[in-house]
Formats: sequence, C-alpha cells, structure tokens
Amino acid sequence: SIKSVTGDWYGNKDGSKLFPGLATIQDMGWDQGPARFQKGQVAMTFSGPWVISDIKKNFSTWAETGKFGITADTKVSDIFGACKLPRFNNDQQPVTFSGVQVTGMNVYTDYPNAAMNLMRFLASDEIMNVVYDVMGKIPAVKESASVPGLNEDTVSQGFLSQAEYSHAMPVIQEGNYMWDPLRDVWTNLFDEKMSVEDAQAKSSEDYKKILENAGK
Repeated sequence: SIKSVTGDWYGNKDGSKLFPGLATIQDMGWDQGPARFQKGQVAMTFSGPWVISDIKKNFSTWAETGKFGITADTKVSDIFGACKLPRFNNDQQPVTFSGVQVTGMNVYTDYPNAAMNLMRFLASDEIMNVVYDVMGKIPAVKESASVPGLNEDTVSQGFLSQAEYSHAMPVIQEGNYMWDPLRDVWTNLFDEKMSVEDAQAKSSEDYKKILENAGK
C-alpha cells in the first residue's frame, strides 16, 4: 500500500504528520495549496522556485501593511524557506521534474557565428546575474559562487538541494499529456480508492488512450 511506503507522511487522516485533518487532495493542488500558502492560511506547500519571484513581488506590500509581522528590516528568508522533499519510509528520495529554458540555433541560419556568440552571451555569468537579481529566478550555473549572493540565499539553496534528485522537464507534447493521468494516480491513492498497482495501471492506460486520440 502507499502507506507502507510513506508511513506517517501520508493521507487525509487526523494522525498524518504532514496533512492532519486535510479534507481531500484537492486542498493541496496548484490552484489551492500555493495560493493559501501566500495568504498565510497554511504553513507549507509543495511548489517550485517560481514562487520566489511571486513572494519577492508581494514582499514590499506585505511590509507596508505589516502582514505576517514583516517590517522594513525583515528578510525574505525570515518568513519563507525551502528544502528538499523528505524521504519515504523505504529511504527513497522523491524525484521531481526540473523546468528548463533553452536557447537554440537554427541550423539553416545565415549567421551561425553571430548566433553562437549570442548563445554564449546568454549563458554567461553576466546574464545569469541578471536572471537572479532582476528576474528573481535561480540561474543555471555550474558554480553558485559565480553569482554574488546565491550561495548565501538559503531559499534558492533549498530548491537546489532537491534539484540533485530531479529530471529535466521534457519539452514535448507527450509530456503535456501526462499531467491528468499522473494527477489521477495520486488522487486515487490519497483518497484510498485504488491500490498502487491498480492506480498505476489505470493511469498508464489513460495515457495511452490520450496519445492514441492525439495521433501519437
């Protein structure tokens, strides 16, 4: 069963360490969990590094209104933190997807040298600093030290600790088709409607039907 893997970190039971008294899995979905988290209605949520820019964007307003007890001297890391997902009871680390943004050069371009120089510039430490300072995103760098402040940024480092256990998000249409079947797996398990094996089998069959209907 799913409980044999996740143990007390499971379910909508009053004894759950993670979600005590939670009504349904829908309460932790994308349209509910992060929204309630940013309103201060729940203590934690599953999300990604994109929430950093949202929180930074709202931070000045929160300081002006005194929300969450924020003052002019408060830092983002004083009220918000991130860490890698806890291990399951079988000591396996949950694996996540890591969103990526890529820049490519058209093989038919009339200006291959200029295009390559542009890509080198976009991947440079100079631009990665802009990505971090201006856009509020975690930059794609081999060494965090190349971006001033990144090593000391405990929030970003929390997300990066989970990145070690992440796969690059596939940028293909087949990847977009998987979300509903994948959601149904966790819904059926969380609400105890199916066994792990049955939920996986149903999800796989549903995914194949979606691909077939899409002509894939």
